[in-house]
Amino acid sequence: MRMQLLPCLLFICLGSSAIAQQAGPDSVRFTTEARVYLSSGPAVVNIGVYLVSLSDGAAVTSLQSMPASSRQISQGTGVIIDERGLVITNAHVVNHKSNNGTIVYKLSFAEQFGGKSVLARLHSIDEQSDLALLKILDSEKYMPIVFAKENDLMIGEKVIAIGSPLGNSHSLTSGILSGINRDIDVNVAHNKTMKLKGLIQTDAAINFGNSGGPLLNSLGELIGINNATAQSADGIGYAIPIKRVNQILHERLRRPRVWLGVQLKNDSELIAEYIHPRSPAASQGIMLGDRLAAINGIAVANLDDFFNEMILIEEEQPFIVDVQRGNRSLQLELSLPNIRVRETLGALGFEAKPVTRVYHDEYNRPRRLRAVEVTTVIANSPASNIGLKAGDTIHSMRKTPEGNLSGWAPVASMAQIVQFAQRKDFVRGDYNIMWSSADGSYQQGKLVLVNN
Repeated sequence: MRMQLLPCLLFICLGSSAIAQQAGPDSVRFTTEARVYLSSGPAVVNIGVYLVSLSDGAAVTSLQSMPASSRQISQGTGVIIDERGLVITNAHVVNHKSNNGTIVYKLSFAEQFGGKSVLARLHSIDEQSDLALLKILDSEKYMPIVFAKENDLMIGEKVIAIGSPLGNSHSLTSGILSGINRDIDVNVAHNKTMKLKGLIQTDAAINFGNSGGPLLNSLGELIGINNATAQSADGIGYAIPIKRVNQILHERLRRPRVWLGVQLKNDSELIAEYIHPRSPAASQGIMLGDRLAAINGIAVANLDDFFNEMILIEEEQPFIVDVQRGNRSLQLELSLPNIRVRETLGALGFEAKPVTRVYHDEYNRPRRLRAVEVTTVIANSPASNIGLKAGDTIHSMRKTPEGNLSGWAPVASMAQIVQFAQRKDFVRGDYNIMWSSADGSYQQGKLVLVNN
C-alpha cells in the first residue's frame, strides 16, 4: 500500500480553568480524552511556515514585523519537549527552501492555554527519519510533554492525537493502538518515495495538518509523532514511536549549531582531551586538560548536560564558559561560528564563495564557467600546505577514476567541495583538487583532510 506524508509554564490559565469548571474530574463528562487534553494540550503548538519577502537588510524579528504579503506555504503540528522552547515536528512540515524570500516559522498555542503566538527558528533536521527540531526564539519557560517509557506499547490501548487537521488548530481525536513495527512507503515528492520503518499504526483520525503532532497514551504521555496516513483507506494512520524519536534526538537533532572544536572526556568530569588546532576553542583560550564546569552559569556534569546548554548558543553571540584549570577557576567569554565552519576551515583549512568566470574557447567564443573563489586560507592547514591562496579559483575535484574517465568533476560551491571531500571515493594520497591562480596558471594539489 502506498502512503502519503501529511503536508504539512505555562499557559494553563483562564482557558483551561474554564474547561475544568465545566466538567470536573468527578463528572461523567470528564473523559480520558478530556483529561489528556488538559494535561498535554499546553505542550502542543500549531506550526505555520511562511514565505516572507523582505527588503535588503531587513529581518523578521517579531510577529509585528511580518509583512502583510507573507504567504503560508506549509502547516502542521509540533510538540514542546524542553521547557526552554525546543519543539519536535516532522521534517516534511518545516523543510522548505526558497530563493524568492525568507522562511519564517510561526508557532501558536491553543486559545484554552493562552492562545499565544511566537516565532521559532529551524534548529536541526533529519530527512531520513522525517523529524526536525525548532527553537522558540524567546527566553520564556514552556511546559514540555511527558515522554512515555520506551517499548511500553500495548495493542488495543487507547491513544489520543492532538493536531491541526485541515487547519483546525488543536483538534483532538482518539482511537486504539492498532499495530506496531509497520514498514510503509510514503510519497515525498513527485514520483519519489521513502520507506519508513517500525511505525506505530492507529485508527485515531489523522488528517492533513496532524503531521508532527503527538500520539499520546491514556496517561497523556508521548508515545509517538504522527507523520503519515493511508491514502486509500479510512482509519489507518502512522506515528514514529518514542524509542525512535529518542534515538534521533540524541544522535542527530539535539546537537549544537555552533563549532567549538573540543573533544571532551565523558567521565565524571568534562575534560578537554583534544582541541582542534584551527578551532575557536584553540584561538579563544581553552586548553588541554581544562574541565568545563558550566555554560552561562548552568552546571554541566556530562555530555548530555553539555549538549543541552550548547544547543541554545547562537552563532557569533558571546557566552560564558566556566573552566577549572588546575587549582584555578576561570571564566572565558567565547563567540562561536556556525557548525558548517567545522567542515571548511576546520577540515580543509579554507573558505570560498561561488563565482562565474568568463573564458574564450579555441574559436574565441566566450564561455561562462561556474567555479569557487577562495576567500580565506588558514595557516598550517591542508589548504595552505598545497599552496592555495585567497583569490585562487577552484575548478575541479577528483574521485576514483572509472574506466576511461579521469575522475575529475567540476565544483561550483563550497558546499559541493565539502560534500566531495567527504565521499568514500574521493581520491586520497594523489592529486585531487585543481585550481587557477591570479596569473591564470593551472595547478593541482594533494589535499589531505584532517579529522575534526
